[in-house]
Amino acid sequence: MQLPFPLVEDPDEATQERGRKLFAGQTEFLKGVVAMSGLPDGDRLEVCIAGRSNVGKSSLINALTG
Repeated sequence: MQLPFPLVEDPDEATQERGRKLFAGQTEFLKGVVAMSGLPDGDRLEVCIAGRSNVGKSSLINALTG
């Protein structure tokens, strides 16, 4: 089966550590949007979570923000 996007290689240890540190501090769920016009101002670090239904997006947000 041909995927419509390329698969990426597993990150190296340094990249994994940067990703861990991204969520090691305080996190805050600011808002959910359904259109680009609803995005917040670009005055802070942002993470976009996108995906099809029932893939765990909400579970991931809940785990990251507590």
